[in-house]
Amino acid sequence: MKLAGWKKRIRLDIDYTNKIGGSVTQFPVTIFLKPTNGDTWKVFNEVGNNYRKIAITKADGVTELKVEMELWDVANKVGILHTSLANWVIGGDTSIYLYYDGSHYDNPNVGNIASTAGQAVWDSNFKMVQHLIDYDTSHTKDSTSNNNDGTKKAANEPIQADGKIAKAQSFDGSNDYIAVSDNSSLDITDTITIEAWVKPTSSSDFGQIVAKRDGSKTICNYAMYRYFNNRKLGFYFYNSGWNIYTTSSDELTLNAWNYATIVHKFGDANSTKAYVNGVQKTGSWSHGNGGLAAITNNASFPIGGLTDQTAIFTGLIDEVRISNTCRSAAWIKASYNSLNDTLIKYLKEETLFSRRGIFYVPINTSNFFHFFR
Repeated sequence: MKLAGWKKRIRLDIDYTNKIGGSVTQFPVTIFLKPTNGDTWKVFNEVGNNYRKIAITKADGVTELKVEMELWDVANKVGILHTSLANWVIGGDTSIYLYYDGSHYDNPNVGNIASTAGQAVWDSNFKMVQHLIDYDTSHTKDSTSNNNDGTKKAANEPIQADGKIAKAQSFDGSNDYIAVSDNSSLDITDTITIEAWVKPTSSSDFGQIVAKRDGSKTICNYAMYRYFNNRKLGFYFYNSGWNIYTTSSDELTLNAWNYATIVHKFGDANSTKAYVNGVQKTGSWSHGNGGLAAITNNASFPIGGLTDQTAIFTGLIDEVRISNTCRSAAWIKASYNSLNDTLIKYLKEETLFSRRGIFYVPINTSNFFHFFR
């Protein structure tokens, strides 16, 4: 089937078997439009600057997904889209379709960061999604409806740089941070998943990635960091002292992008899992008791260091996501592959056009047409 009224489309095949391996619901699939991904670069020839003249559907070709546009670079024919839909289940190898037509009306199911359509991509468990693209030189935007936007320590501190996905923030290891104001949506007391792409350029500092914490030594709801003067991935919170979980080995690679993920259920020390690049790593509670409850606070949520300009991260941080659920191993594997652009196979452009009520879809390798009435 085809979505009526659209001129062209490209099929995108999702490799569930090798890149996900377990059912996921309302999973945000990331689509990379670029000259090396099939014919996706041709979208820019058709629609130019107007990214809302596109549509993405499920495998049936007609059920539209919601779409958030993160990047739309016409000059270089590069775009980054995130797409999903409430109750959409990926439970096997499947396809989605990207439609585009420069003469089509603007599609209300497509929007930019923090638009109504864009917010609908992210399930209700996401409490913050920061692509860490400059909204302006002093602010970043939350993609969810929770409005957990970020404010930099000062203009261009940190400074925007090329990232893993699109753009990232580069932290100088001295005094940079991005502060998200206190918000009850970030007061998490049951289950939590913390995700971020990090590119550390030094292992000689504390390496704070994110934290619901101020500069106090006794106030911290939760935090993820690169453990002190090494390359272990760590998670900690404060209750009757510091409770610290770290990977057993140096799992983070310097001067390279690492997809760091922590999953934890407060009150259950055995629930904690650390993942790097979608693979679970061995770890343990090196300090305190990981089975204690969470203690919420009215502190801000800094990215890349604390607001007292201590525990500063040196390097780049991209794509920070906070969820109040324990994401599954399949979800985390899918996230890694989706954001690493290894989840999708991009196929060739199909030209769809109508003549006297008959739709024609050209077959790429022959001179005849397949007919749909």
